[in-house]
Amino acid sequence: MRFEFAQFYQQLFGSLASLGVSDVEQSVTTTLILTPNERLATVLTEAYGQWCGQQGRQEFLLPQFSSLSNWLLQLWQLQQIYSNPACSNELILSQAQEGLFWQQVIEKTSELSLLDMKGLVASAQEAYKLLRNARIPIKQIKALAVGEQALFVQWLEALQSYCQQHGYVCVADLPQRLLALSDFSGFVWQRWVWVGFMELSPQEVMLKEHIANVTGIKTLDYQFETKNHTVLRASFADHEQELRAAVCWLKQKKEYKQNVEGSAQYQSSYALVVPQLDQNRAFVRRIFREEWASQNLVDIDDDSIDHEISFSGGDRLIQAPLIQSAACILSFMQTRYTREHLKILLISSSIIGYRQERWQRYQVYRALTKVQVDAFVTSDLSNSLRAVLPFSLQKLCPQFFMCLKRAQKWHIKMQYDKHQDWQHWVETLLQIWEWPGEQTLSSIEFQQVQKFKESLGQWLTLRGVSLYDLSLGRAYDLLIDVLSKTLFQAQSKGSTVQVLGVLEALGQPFDAIWVLGVHSDDWPKPVLLNPLLPIVLQQRYKTQRATAQKELALAQSILNIFSNSAAEVVFSWPKRDERQEFSGSNLLEGVAWMSTSQQATLLADSPLLFHTQAARLETIDQSYGPAYKIHTEAQAQTKNERVLLGGAGLIKAFAECPFKAFSRYRLRLSAANRPLLGLNAADRGDTVHKSLQLFWQQCQNQEQLKDMSDAQLKQAIAASVSEALKNNQAYQKLCLQPLILKAESARLEHLLNVWVQLEKTRSYFKVKYIEHEVLLKVHNVPLRLRMDRVDELADGTLLVIDYKTGLVSLNECFGERLQSPQLPLYCIAFAPTAKGVYFALVRKKNPIFKGLEDTGVSFYENPEPGVDNHLKSQEDWQVIVQQWQSDIEAAMVDFLAGLAVVDPIAGQSTCRNCDFGALCRIRERAIS
Repeated sequence: MRFEFAQFYQQLFGSLASLGVSDVEQSVTTTLILTPNERLATVLTEAYGQWCGQQGRQEFLLPQFSSLSNWLLQLWQLQQIYSNPACSNELILSQAQEGLFWQQVIEKTSELSLLDMKGLVASAQEAYKLLRNARIPIKQIKALAVGEQALFVQWLEALQSYCQQHGYVCVADLPQRLLALSDFSGFVWQRWVWVGFMELSPQEVMLKEHIANVTGIKTLDYQFETKNHTVLRASFADHEQELRAAVCWLKQKKEYKQNVEGSAQYQSSYALVVPQLDQNRAFVRRIFREEWASQNLVDIDDDSIDHEISFSGGDRLIQAPLIQSAACILSFMQTRYTREHLKILLISSSIIGYRQERWQRYQVYRALTKVQVDAFVTSDLSNSLRAVLPFSLQKLCPQFFMCLKRAQKWHIKMQYDKHQDWQHWVETLLQIWEWPGEQTLSSIEFQQVQKFKESLGQWLTLRGVSLYDLSLGRAYDLLIDVLSKTLFQAQSKGSTVQVLGVLEALGQPFDAIWVLGVHSDDWPKPVLLNPLLPIVLQQRYKTQRATAQKELALAQSILNIFSNSAAEVVFSWPKRDERQEFSGSNLLEGVAWMSTSQQATLLADSPLLFHTQAARLETIDQSYGPAYKIHTEAQAQTKNERVLLGGAGLIKAFAECPFKAFSRYRLRLSAANRPLLGLNAADRGDTVHKSLQLFWQQCQNQEQLKDMSDAQLKQAIAASVSEALKNNQAYQKLCLQPLILKAESARLEHLLNVWVQLEKTRSYFKVKYIEHEVLLKVHNVPLRLRMDRVDELADGTLLVIDYKTGLVSLNECFGERLQSPQLPLYCIAFAPTAKGVYFALVRKKNPIFKGLEDTGVSFYENPEPGVDNHLKSQEDWQVIVQQWQSDIEAAMVDFLAGLAVVDPIAGQSTCRNCDFGALCRIRERAIS
């Protein structure tokens, strides 16, 4: 039992006795202990049991421990049990139900094509919570709301009206509803203790005072504080080195406690505080697995890690393989069944017949990887598979085929089910596949199944509160959304180390605590205003993250709490990451530095670094590979050799890093495509290119463009976008829903309309080439170039244009190493006719042409003041073109000579997007 807890309970019971309570132990049942989160309530409950055990009590009564949010919900339910007329027959909405309400209200009242509905729903819920907590009158919001803020007011009024008609209460409204009560039926608590609270909102302060006035309950506020504690700060090279040092430090503390103190009277507790734990969970778990291993690098499994280390919050339930297989089974509710879902079912051990057919199913799995079709019509799935597989699925995997046929028939039946019994649908589909299988479930898998059933219960409640009937596909989407938001953490006892987020760790006492990422960019955090509330009101009412002063005070308060939370405290930060450099937070001024020798000891204790240094592997520094012999295609076929393939990508790769170019274009290595949910940036960029290509095939010069009426222009753009989406394989493979395709189409049409308005401001031009291929020889090596567009001006000169939908700088076209060689290569290919090169930055906000042109060339009809793309003289343009040619030829000479030195032009930012780190070993070289 830690001293802090003993002190806390001694103070608690001492305070009860000082009030004249004769039977202190009996009065415990009328004591309520509130915490800011459920984790601290659980910790206090366990610590209370340990403390009573040390007092020699084998039987004891428990106070009520609860988080504030859970207790307010319990208080409301208590009033309903006692039939309090002010709150009878009203239902508190769950988070999933409230989210569905917001989404449907937004869809019903808004005519916008919303691409990020989930983000908008989250912003709306957060805005509602902010205005309730800060007690901002809705009338003031109405008076100042514009744009999206005015829409938010409409959504809010629609939501409140519907809730009032049907007796629903949002969680954000709960404190206000409790404030309206003049008495609290069944209220038995005589004393409450507020533990670990840092700051209460105005709404919570009023509610606290109201309940105290109505019930006469006595209040005690308590913060854990540790005396004679040591606080240090430290900086490390990067995020990984910082995390490894922290893990080694925690490991040292744990081993010291075991070896020196032996069997302690209480279990030690250590904490690692990780900002943005949800995003970094996998990375942190990997480092723990590596560093928690023994010095001989024997690997340890996740079960061993989870026994000693508790990760707060857990992982998304949908990420568990057992639950993934269930989600794939329930995907039969959709009209299209994806190849990826089918592959997961084939290798899942949680469905019938896996043991008998696993090798045959794996053979089908391998065959599906070669199939080009990414989705099938669910009602005709068996016939579709018969057409694409080179063997009979029915003969090879009879049990799997039987389940598939039964699920297919059930899908057809569900289409005509007028009653829409969601529960029956789910239960039948899972029974068809006999999920969760024949094998005995482990303890964690059993807990996952129970959590899955709880999530199904939440999902089933959504139909009852929906504003309209939901289709099968929409019901399935809602289920996946619930499973994605549900966190699963296996029940475990005796965890020595807790890995927590910042807010989760606040208020808890530990033996030692290490806080990561305390740099000036996040401590204090920058102001972050909710876009759906007027800025002036957020600042006037000082809502969360609304003012710099509030963020500064909040950061200082958090650091002070952490400093008093343990006997040993370390604040650390990385000196740099892939994008920028960091310095420690100014709030740490005055905190002592961790000694250099102690930092070196921590890193030396890392098994990974220890193993790397102890091995002393022999290294060979070879900067050149064999020179490339140039062959024609006929010579290459005769000698059975490959012709060098490449275009602008070869020069670009060589500029980024010679080893990257050697690996990709000489060794012809490539990495597997990384899985990505939805469309990646390349897919979206290709669609923009294709839409523009189709448009300029219809409208071939600026004169035609200006002659078009608004209706004709709109029709031409819509036709181009529609054809581009239709022909884009990435869009078709994903089988996007019509609503998403409609939204994407609207986005592209708006983007193209903005762009062609800019084209109207140019001087006369004719589109001469679109997506034009040319062959440019550099030192007898043919480079295949594909130009986005080449325009011909009135005087016959050419301008080369390269479309860009992302960030690009014209500076990348200059320098010893050309990071963006496309425009220089295109210009050389059309020399001497080409008199200008331009990046066309196609974007909604600030679309612009960036480039250079020869003197005498007039790009814009009426150039804006201060905008000058002209060079000073014709000689300057010739010098630039000659320099480009010289730089490209020099790069090709080095490439053909076999130069393969590891030399990334922008350091880690270049390596971040490189697939050849395992070959060049740049990371191992950095460690050494």
